[in-house]
Amino acid sequence: MNISIGSLVLIGITAVILNMIFAALELAVSIYARSFKEAQTYLSPVTIIGMIVAYGTYMMDVKNVSTVMFNIPLANISLIIKEFIIGIYNPLHITITFAWALIYIVASIMFARYMFSREEVIFRT
Repeated sequence: MNISIGSLVLIGITAVILNMIFAALELAVSIYARSFKEAQTYLSPVTIIGMIVAYGTYMMDVKNVSTVMFNIPLANISLIIKEFIIGIYNPLHITITFAWALIYIVASIMFARYMFSREEVIFRT
């Protein structure tokens, strides 16, 4: 396997973006929980759904995948990383994936901000 430095950098950037998506989503969901155990209960489906979607792309050939697949959350990140490993740099796929990732991050942070502004969530009254 021969992966270029550019591919490694793009894979690293994509991995950071994926971590930002999960961190923002998990922060938004865990704010509502009253304890660690309750937060884990709320976050388990997020993790399971994320794994199912990511593994759904496992047997896909990225050379023949349609552009519609890059609109599916987490599947687009998995597919774009597979493209980078092979050496495919499709600007449309990269733009779609990063645009959706930015939308997910902003939406999750706005939801977390909304939850922090609710007094009954913070003080549990």
